[in-house]
Amino acid sequence: MINNILSFILILPVLFFGAVEIWSSSIVLFLVFTLGLLWILRQEYSRHRISDIEKLLLASGAAFLLYSLLQVLPLPSFILKLISSSAYEMQTFYSFGGGHPVQISLDPYKTIMESLRVTAFFIIFAVSTQNFKDRDRLTGMIKALVIFGFILSLFAIVQKATWNGKIFWFRELTLGGEPFGAFVNRNHFAGFVGMLIPLGLGLAFVKRSKEKRILFGFLTLIMTVALFFSLSRGGILSFFSGIALFALLMIQSRVQAKKVWVIGFFLIVLMTYLLY
Repeated sequence: MINNILSFILILPVLFFGAVEIWSSSIVLFLVFTLGLLWILRQEYSRHRISDIEKLLLASGAAFLLYSLLQVLPLPSFILKLISSSAYEMQTFYSFGGGHPVQISLDPYKTIMESLRVTAFFIIFAVSTQNFKDRDRLTGMIKALVIFGFILSLFAIVQKATWNGKIFWFRELTLGGEPFGAFVNRNHFAGFVGMLIPLGLGLAFVKRSKEKRILFGFLTLIMTVALFFSLSRGGILSFFSGIALFALLMIQSRVQAKKVWVIGFFLIVLMTYLLY
């Protein structure tokens, strides 16, 4: 069940236009914290012995939450001056009345929101590291993400060719943006797909069946084409950096070193298609 919820959480923000609005980010945060609660309850009821790594993860998360709470906790002026003299000077400079408790953060609301987001990222990281120790689970998750990335990229290419100024052909951009695919920002699309491309290449290399290698190679090729069509300079640069690192890791691997020429063939096919 944890795997399915995690997959749903990773895919849903993309369909919510990148979860950059209050309503969409709130839904995603609620689901992430629910996932964290389910994971803790599962560990408790299964009487799973907490390992040292899990203790370190939980301690790190708790330390960050305490640090974030300290930023927005109203403190007496003399304590604030001891903790952060710079914050004390800023708060007293802009304060209309002295003596009342003040916070370290100049914008407590934004501090709380960003702390919730970082905590959500931490929950996803912690659950993933503990849930994907099994190779089959990890491979299944990667397959699901690569297939979704292919569908998203195909949709983005079709939408670009039939663009009417609206995402999904019905959602108007009331606050502006540079959309591509389901994202209101083309750089967000490039960043998301750019993380999936190495995963798709990895599946293409490790599959024993020739048909499956060709299939995942094709899915990865379409994702790469969509990344270039997004015209995100940062995304394109990240793609070449990722491919270079991928090739370097293959060269260092005794098993995959002989297949490194496939990456060159992949790039040739990509450039040929883009030129066409």
